[in-house]
Amino acid sequence: MVGVATSYANPDTDGVAGCVALVGLAGSLGFPGTLSVVLDGAINGETKELFSFAGVALPPTTPPETYDGIALVDTHHPRQLPAWVRPVQVRAVIDHHPGGDPAAFPNAHIDNQAVGAACTLIAERYVASGAALQVPVAVLLQGGILSNTLEFVAPSTTGRDRAAINRLDVLTGCGDELAALLRAARARFVEGPTEAIIAADIKTFDHRGLQLGLSQLEAPGASTIARRSDFWPAYHRVRSTRGLDVLVVNLADLAASASVLAVSDPAWQARLAKRHGISFDAGVGWTGEVFLRKTHLVPMLIGEGL
Repeated sequence: MVGVATSYANPDTDGVAGCVALVGLAGSLGFPGTLSVVLDGAINGETKELFSFAGVALPPTTPPETYDGIALVDTHHPRQLPAWVRPVQVRAVIDHHPGGDPAAFPNAHIDNQAVGAACTLIAERYVASGAALQVPVAVLLQGGILSNTLEFVAPSTTGRDRAAINRLDVLTGCGDELAALLRAARARFVEGPTEAIIAADIKTFDHRGLQLGLSQLEAPGASTIARRSDFWPAYHRVRSTRGLDVLVVNLADLAASASVLAVSDPAWQARLAKRHGISFDAGVGWTGEVFLRKTHLVPMLIGEGL
């Protein structure tokens, strides 16, 4: 069987690192032949820094010509998938997100657990299977976990994520250096163009007949983006370009241990205010903690009938 591991379009560090690490577990996932990695969309700067540090080449982003089965990492929501992915060909899913659609993948074994990172689940599989884990791949798994748990301050962080990092660090010995590298990459991204920041990580949902986009940035100083003079013009350009009826931007400021939510739609401001007690002023509201899409916003959609 010729298999392909992939993640959602414009994947984050956890998704990319997890896909590459999954290759070493191909047989246990039901891929007795080859398992290659093919991604879709843009690869962010943090992920590029991680792969350079680990000495591993980034996977291609050109759609595969032929394959018999697909392994999905860090997603099982049909709206987030690359255009070339056919759900009936998905054989395995490793994810940690709420709001997916297991019924859309009738031929897949779905492993969706409440941990901070998909890379945690993959690291655990290496331990359980006894498969050989090469140091560069271990570094990628560490990076995916550190990134997705925001160095363990994300509300979705669990003891399993910490345990996985500790086991991996025995092999790599570079946890502190890697955390500093990823932190610096996030800080550089905050200095970039406003429109690029808003557009970099958007997941879309069909919600009550509307196209809803949830944009997210997690970095020290992220909240300052909302104070830029070009924030709202950039916001509306992104919303229009993506064909969205509603766009919610979550700027998770790791230095302030809080998030800024920005949304132009008054109905969504009221909805967020009611659910999370946020007061909006000119479309912008502060939270009392770091908000994340998967722990605060997507569960809200599920409760409203996503």
